[in-house]
Amino acid sequence: MREIKFRVRDYFEEIWYFYNLLDFDCGKYKSVGGLCWDRDSIGLSTGLLDKNGVEIFESDHLETDEAGWIARVVFKRGRFVLLDNNGGFSLEPNWETCEVIGNEYENPHPELLEE
Repeated sequence: MREIKFRVRDYFEEIWYFYNLLDFDCGKYKSVGGLCWDRDSIGLSTGLLDKNGVEIFESDHLETDEAGWIARVVFKRGRFVLLDNNGGFSLEPNWETCEVIGNEYENPHPELLEE
């Protein structure tokens, strides 16, 4: 059984915190022990690592081995998949050959921003 891990971005300090358990019963912003986090930034860990050993989270932007294709990690229908805004998707990406190049909050790629 894998560990269920989340990350959340501090709204004011603009840094990431990692949790094993998170209370979702809140408004858009919630203060816990001085941390004011943006509920929209909550991302679930895939439990996988990219080619550089970086942990992959929901909302990360990845460059794949498929000719530099860039896609966003999303959780759909019970699994993590890669999607872009042009209708492209990969249901079974080779995660170990991908590279995390940003996310929706830091280094966002305009072609992946949700409309």
